[in-house]
Amino acid sequence: MRRRPFIASITAMGMTSFLSKTTEASVDEVNSNKEISFDNQLYTPFVLQKLENDFIQFTWMSDGSATIKDKKNNAIWLMANVAFQEEYEIERNHVWVRQDRSICEQFAARFRGRFQNDKVIFTILNTELQIVGSFACKAVLENEYLSFIITDIDEMLPNLMFPPSIQNEILVLPQGAGKLIKKSWDRKYLSWVAHLNMRFVGGLNNQNKGYLALFDAGFEDSGILQVGTNVTPVWQKSLGKYSTSRTVKYTFTDGGYVGMAKKFRAYANSIGLVRKLDEKIKNTPLLNHLVGGRQITFYQCIPKAKFSTQENQLKNAEQLEKARKQGENPEPNIVFSHNTVKEIVAELKTNWGFSKGIINLRGWISGGYDYSHPDVWPPEPRLGTTQELKDLCASQPNYFTLLHDNYQDIYKQNISFPKGINITKNDKWMKGGLWPGGQAYILNSRNSLMYAKRNWQQIKQLQTGGMFIDTTSAVQLYESYEKGNESTKSDDLRNKIALIKFFKSQNQVFGSEETADFAVKDIDFFETRHARKAGETIPLWSLVFHDCAFVSRYADSSNMELSAKPWLEDMLWGYFVLFRIGNWGESAWKHQKTEFMASLPVDNWFAQIATSEMTNHEFLSDDFEVEKTTFSNGKSVTVNFSNTQKTINGQVYEPLMYVIK
Repeated sequence: MRRRPFIASITAMGMTSFLSKTTEASVDEVNSNKEISFDNQLYTPFVLQKLENDFIQFTWMSDGSATIKDKKNNAIWLMANVAFQEEYEIERNHVWVRQDRSICEQFAARFRGRFQNDKVIFTILNTELQIVGSFACKAVLENEYLSFIITDIDEMLPNLMFPPSIQNEILVLPQGAGKLIKKSWDRKYLSWVAHLNMRFVGGLNNQNKGYLALFDAGFEDSGILQVGTNVTPVWQKSLGKYSTSRTVKYTFTDGGYVGMAKKFRAYANSIGLVRKLDEKIKNTPLLNHLVGGRQITFYQCIPKAKFSTQENQLKNAEQLEKARKQGENPEPNIVFSHNTVKEIVAELKTNWGFSKGIINLRGWISGGYDYSHPDVWPPEPRLGTTQELKDLCASQPNYFTLLHDNYQDIYKQNISFPKGINITKNDKWMKGGLWPGGQAYILNSRNSLMYAKRNWQQIKQLQTGGMFIDTTSAVQLYESYEKGNESTKSDDLRNKIALIKFFKSQNQVFGSEETADFAVKDIDFFETRHARKAGETIPLWSLVFHDCAFVSRYADSSNMELSAKPWLEDMLWGYFVLFRIGNWGESAWKHQKTEFMASLPVDNWFAQIATSEMTNHEFLSDDFEVEKTTFSNGKSVTVNFSNTQKTINGQVYEPLMYVIK
């Protein structure tokens, strides 16, 4: 990286006229700076700009710091004058970006700003006060928003972290169901979709007033750096260049994280992310089976462990030989044939209380679960005939069947390999995870859409009611450097949305993994790993999007760490039950009856609030174990998650008890 001592470059940069180029600093303010030096201890910042409207008063200093007054809520927010920068690119075309960061790979940058035309040119100094790059930034007030528009980023910079963090007491992150961070020593990079499911972060002061940083233009190439309870926007290159402007918009609110959620909902609606479930059900009537229903997932067929799955483990010679032989005879493990699934569903209806919902078939594809993507056709013949699968897919009066598929991963054993794999900056295939199908590689989403359309010409004969396309809304955005088939993160986002829209155009109910704001407008439901931690987890996602997409989560007895009533979180957050069958073999499913029937009250509750907006969430006890959520139709549920009795406002809550009003 090219660096020059800052003092030695003053003349070259025209610093002799540095102060005269400020547009908002008064003569008295400029002249009051008797001692101007670029040594950190002696440098005295001056006012670059003052902006004010009916909502915000903003004072910007030449060191990048700022004082922001939220006039509506009478709160003062202070922006720091230092922001950590990375020595190297954070994202290196890995399928999963490394989150944890080290001070050894970062430095505390200082900023020196001057006006040039209508923008501020900021020079970045490292710890040794050497120049490492520059960029331009323009501050704009528009009603309730303070926008920072960043352009002309120096290509020397591997990433840019700006503007500096705003000081706050509590950090609010759209992570999982939602997260409050009151004390932390973490130093992490968090990307959109994979780590953050809505394009904002926020902070609260000790009066429950808050700020939101909304990632607007260029958000696909951004993320955040979390250091303790503070965050800084991170701006990255697109295919190796800073080709477009980046904009982060700050706005302010009262009412804690609930007010913050509603402020983001208004923004999401303004950019077209909001579409309500009532409209979706009208357009896709089968979706109504989830109103008061649940999802039952069957793992029909699991490939045997392939030799390639041993590549990330150290094995002795005997184990490797055994794995090699398994790889030569990869006969899949048949758990539930098509006819067996039909028999089990009949049992669930007759004796278990199943009345409504969807059936999700995993592992129906050639070779079993994950084995043959994207060449999934024909269906695995050991499970039964194609006609038997078609019969299983036929919609019933109270439930319908959807099929699991995946258009991110591709495996070596399949005919289409390696066409469409993302190519990294180093001209390598982008590797994914080691799954039951072996070593996965990551597809360019442009090719994913092509494969999905191709496969649909065969799959549509099954007349299924829906498709569950794994990972679409779960992973970070990717780039591909393949010549003639380049793809930016923005392209990746557009093609993932196009994938969802394609299946919706075929009148399919569409679901995918985890939650992501970009998918909400078109998707019908999400499966998640949302989990509760007392005092830290908040239903931020539900406060924003509950009435826009159904949500479920993996919370059955396959996760033995959960409580005796793992569905209580579903009650509180307004989720439907996801029940998995088949994790232990063909006969073990019968032992899940007690758990299945115990969770039936969730279906009844979900029928009442499935399409309603969540309007409020409260912690009712000091230990954060009693929580309450309220919905737009007036319904509410209070849950005591503790193992002890609680009495609040005269109401007694028994251990692991819920009260609906």
